[in-house]
Amino acid sequence: MPETSYFGTTMTVEVLAVVDGDTVKVDLEDEPENLRILALDTEESRPVPGKPYTPWGVAAKEEATSFLPEGSTITIEFRATDRSIPACGGTGTTTTGRSSTSTRTAKTSRSG
Repeated sequence: MPETSYFGTTMTVEVLAVVDGDTVKVDLEDEPENLRILALDTEESRPVPGKPYTPWGVAAKEEATSFLPEGSTITIEFRATDRSIPACGGTGTTTTGRSSTSTRTAKTSRSG
């Protein structure tokens, strides 16, 4: 349920899974959504087109999983000036995208 803060609208969302060291999947309004931490660029933990996976990518995913375990919650905040682009108070900036042509950015903070 969205709430209003000084900076805009905030939402607390559940972590569904860590995708990679710099990406987490959350339940955003009853839909899975990937949030990418923009201030953090890690190696890949699995092969993706054009990028090999590395031991450092696997370690980054393990660290992210320990910090944001499945079922934990994070708070994201949408800027008051642009409802289509989230921003938030917290530990990192993320990008979300519901399609390959649509991305949004948000900061996240761990709630617990």
